Amino acid sequence: MHSFEIIPSNHSTIATESVVEWFLCRYLHDHVLDLVVEHTDLNEDGVMGWCMSNDNGEFHIQVHNDLKTDEYIMTLIHELYHVMQHLEGREPDEIDAQNNEIRLFKEYLTYIR
Repeated sequence: MHSFEIIPSNHSTIATESVVEWFLCRYLHDHVLDLVVEHTDLNEDGVMGWCMSNDNGEFHIQVHNDLKTDEYIMTLIHELYHVMQHLEGREPDEIDAQNNEIRLFKEYLTYIR
């Protein structure tokens, strides 16, 4: 079972929920996890997103709060891919996540249409 919380910002909570629910049901349905998605200013960090985890299946994703919608969704999918890497016992791999984010973004767009 999954649980997730979204800490709001200027991005639609409904869109965030849609992406997270799609990814968790499609790719992580066999896992138990707690997830927080936080929209925050990441300008000082120079990144669009972060994924942090602990050993108890708890994950915290931060996404920069000033992204355009498509860029936001792709960043969120990228960070969710890191959650999947963690849960599958793989080391988080930026190249792997980057190589899959566009494919997953297109898959998500097909899903919502």
